[in-house]
Amino acid sequence: MALEKLTDSVSLTATASMAAAQFFTVKGDVANTDQFVVAGAGEKALGVCQDNSAAGVVCQIGTKGESKAVAGAAIVQYAALTPDGVGRLVTATTGDYVIGWARDAVAAAGEIVTVYLEGPYVSP
Repeated sequence: MALEKLTDSVSLTATASMAAAQFFTVKGDVANTDQFVVAGAGEKALGVCQDNSAAGVVCQIGTKGESKAVAGAAIVQYAALTPDGVGRLVTATTGDYVIGWARDAVAAAGEIVTVYLEGPYVSP
């Protein structure tokens, strides 16, 4: 069972609809100040989108603490995590930006995993 206990968050406006991207990783939108977009593979993610809002609506982005997140593949417990190509979380490899680590394991893409958000930092 995925858990949530955020200790820090920010509020930013969604550049695009997040209707299908709740609990995906996001990054700042460099073209639009105070807005965010879904993070890409290995990118420096700001946090995890907590809402499923429409474009132009302010959303809560979890940046520290425990958050639910969508897995992009099977994940083992305590794995360091990074965004995949569509903002879901996968196991980080050397040089990826790590956003946090898995509190539990999941068996497949699309499952909800509890992630302890503590990044971003570069995976050793």
